[in-house]
Amino acid sequence: MSESEVENTENKPIEAEIIERSDDTVVLEKAAVEPETVAPVVAKKGSFLSFVTFIFALGALAISAYIYYLEYFNKDSSAITPTWQAPLTALDKKLVQQNNAVSQQLSALKSDTQQLQTQIQDLTAKATELQTLSQADGNNPVLEKFDDSVLINQINNLETKIKQQVKSVAALQKQLLTSEQQHKQSIEQLHNEMQSQPTAALLEMPNKVQNTFIFDKAVSLLQAAHIQLNFNANLTKAQTLIRDTIEQLQLLNTPIFQNLAAELKALNQELDGINLADTPALNKQIDELSASSAQLELKTAAQVTNSKENSSWYDNLITIRKVEDPHTELRTKSDDLAVMHNINNHYKLLKMALLSKDQSLWQEELSQLQELLTLGFADNAQAIIAQLKQLEAVNINPAFPDLSIYLQRLTNSQPHLSEDQ
Repeated sequence: MSESEVENTENKPIEAEIIERSDDTVVLEKAAVEPETVAPVVAKKGSFLSFVTFIFALGALAISAYIYYLEYFNKDSSAITPTWQAPLTALDKKLVQQNNAVSQQLSALKSDTQQLQTQIQDLTAKATELQTLSQADGNNPVLEKFDDSVLINQINNLETKIKQQVKSVAALQKQLLTSEQQHKQSIEQLHNEMQSQPTAALLEMPNKVQNTFIFDKAVSLLQAAHIQLNFNANLTKAQTLIRDTIEQLQLLNTPIFQNLAAELKALNQELDGINLADTPALNKQIDELSASSAQLELKTAAQVTNSKENSSWYDNLITIRKVEDPHTELRTKSDDLAVMHNINNHYKLLKMALLSKDQSLWQEELSQLQELLTLGFADNAQAIIAQLKQLEAVNINPAFPDLSIYLQRLTNSQPHLSEDQ
């Protein structure tokens, strides 16, 4: 081979041919290799298929591991066990909205009552002024030309407003009772659902899933206790739910949950010392006082003594004309009717304060009733006034501890579940 041919061969790329054989092999031959001969490289097709099979097997293994993780180590316990956080939160929000609505209606009724009281005072003053003028001079030309139709219309309108207000109070009372009953039924239903959950399947789960289930149940129970105590003032039901919460927390072998269970136990013992007002008995007493007040005799006329009782025989021979004191305030039957309606309306508001656990409204209505009975009735109302005075010492809304503090502490303790594995 000449030197020029060797140089051309070095500058050319190596060319190869693929030759098929019957034994499923591929032979790569070098067409022109200089300066020495290279052995052929052989690659089998079975190696590629084995590689593909290995890739599929690895994917199947990864999928199996993921399914196993979801089944036994899922962090979201709601996929395995039901949670009552959402229903309780909805009930809590609904109860707050209903209480706000009732408070607004009570404020409106109190405002209307104050306006009615002002109108009654104005009418009483006008009636007293007319009575004074009439007694001073029966032939007063001003009185003869006076048109009392305006005053009569005001009294009729006042009576209509009082009747409407009484109906509004009765409707509000019925609405409040219905709302409270529905809320208690919803809480009772959720509590029964939590108590009826199967425990055998729970014990077969891993510790982490068990602890998460127990934690969720404890939070739900404590939240229900918070609603019963701080919203419904149902002490008996709240204490039962607190005891159930303590039982769940004691199942979690972590110091932070054990300490919280001990604090809740001490709190429950503190609640045992709270004396609750007997709402049914107080409601019955208010009805009895209202009925007794309706039978009292109003001060519609001045108290006139019999002139013959303490007189001598000489005085009996003389006809004495009794002249009423012109400064004595006398009311008409329409005024008396307005006073009775006003008193009855305050008794209704007093019952509403009892049902809504409104201590400020309770004290205010007791004071108003005592004032009206003192001004409107004779001395025979003293027994009723004395009972109303005793009711001022009754605390219809005792100060309960705020369970939301303990609920927040329990919620913040969720990361400590991993300590008990």
